[in-house]
Amino acid sequence: MWIGLLFSMICLACLTTDTFDAEVEHLSLQIVFYREKIVQCLVLGEYTRTGPYVLQTVINYVCIEFCLRTDADQDTWYLLALEINLAMRMGYHRDPSHFPGISPFQGEMRRRLWATVLMGDTLVSNQMGMPRMISDWKWDTTEPRNLNDTDFDEQSIDLPASRPLTEYTNSIGLIARRRILAALGTVADLTDAVKPCSYADVMRVDGILQEAAASIPPFPQVIMPRLFLGHMVYKGQIALHRRFLYTSSANPDDDPMSYSRKVCLDASLGMLSIQHMLDEETCPGGQLYTMRFRVTSIMNHQFLTATMGIRESLQTCRSIWMRRSSTPKEATKAAETVSFVLAKAGDSDKSNLSFN
Repeated sequence: MWIGLLFSMICLACLTTDTFDAEVEHLSLQIVFYREKIVQCLVLGEYTRTGPYVLQTVINYVCIEFCLRTDADQDTWYLLALEINLAMRMGYHRDPSHFPGISPFQGEMRRRLWATVLMGDTLVSNQMGMPRMISDWKWDTTEPRNLNDTDFDEQSIDLPASRPLTEYTNSIGLIARRRILAALGTVADLTDAVKPCSYADVMRVDGILQEAAASIPPFPQVIMPRLFLGHMVYKGQIALHRRFLYTSSANPDDDPMSYSRKVCLDASLGMLSIQHMLDEETCPGGQLYTMRFRVTSIMNHQFLTATMGIRESLQTCRSIWMRRSSTPKEATKAAETVSFVLAKAGDSDKSNLSFN
């Protein structure tokens, strides 16, 4: 299993390596080679029996398979289920404080690993349009501490106190993502429920998402993590409020759902702004060129959702203007303008489809 973990680390390094065109084919062959060896090591190591390095290797392998696919793939979701079951079989869903035999160092590493498992579940399950597999009542593992890797080691008798969240550390990104994705999990539980929820429940969960976003301090020195966190917040807002884009009131000045439509529209515009920034900065010479592999199928899926949110908002807007267009000339002009934009967007979509 240790060799399998080593192969997985090398394979991940290959996936994120900058290459010239002449080296692409050679690098692809390396990825295929190490990917095969990871699977062989997992089988030879009898991964279903668990043990040291098993979960770490499986997590890396799932990440590799995910990165190799440009679109959502159900096979990755099935692999994620395997990862989750292994993690729970090994007790990662319970806080290490319940087990005196686990050292402080091992316990903190287990908290970090469990946070990674949680994030994968929320992101991939949502991408597949499926409920998340890990409900909140199934685990009690606490949040990792905001510590640098040099703050503790295998010989540590006790863990040092967590550093302030305003201090950038090796684990601050993991903590920030965990908080946002925990809120996204709550959003998913509400929106994936088979029974309809009340608007009061929607606003309650909206508050949870806002609280999670407010708990993350700004990190001006790290662009990509900041964009990813903003993207996740927008994702949660769209998922929570997009159903109300279809509802409208005859009197726009007295519309109980206006907050949801505004939030959904603002989030869609914010997400498309991130898409534009990433498109520019991940090109050769851009600030994020070396991080271009982080723009995954999950992010692209949400950019599409944001685009559809804008279209739905325009359709709602058109219906309002059309109801008012019986008398004022400006209302008629507005309805015609929005109709023209929607028609042009439809033509654009058709041309994109034929091109692809």
